[in-house]
Amino acid sequence: MLVHRVSSRAGEGKRGAAAYRAMKEARVREGRAHAALVFDGRNAVGWCQFGSTAELPNIRSKKTYEEGLHKLPDWRITCFFIDRERRGEGVATLALREALRYIAQLGGGTV
Repeated sequence: MLVHRVSSRAGEGKRGAAAYRAMKEARVREGRAHAALVFDGRNAVGWCQFGSTAELPNIRSKKTYEEGLHKLPDWRITCFFIDRERRGEGVATLALREALRYIAQLGGGTV
C-alpha cells in the first residue's frame, strides 16, 4: 500500500456519505486538507485527517474535551476513514503513523 500526504484547510458540514466522500476527495485534490491517504493501487482505501486546532475547531463533545486542558494541542486528528472491505488490515494504523510523521515534518508539537 502507498501513503500519500496532503495539506491545507478544513471546513465541512452535514452531508450524505457519497457527497462527503466526494467533498473530501475534492479538498485533497485541490490541496485544501491535511491528511495521510492510503492507496492500494489507484484506489484510496483509507485516510487520517489532521490539522491545527484553528483549522479544525469543530469536534464532538468540545466542552468535555476542553475540560481540564490548560492549553490546546498544536494538532488534532479529527477523522479516519477506512474502506469497509479493508477494515482489520492495518490501514488505520498506517494512516495514523504517516499523519504523525507528517505532523513532525511540519514542525511537530502536541497532538
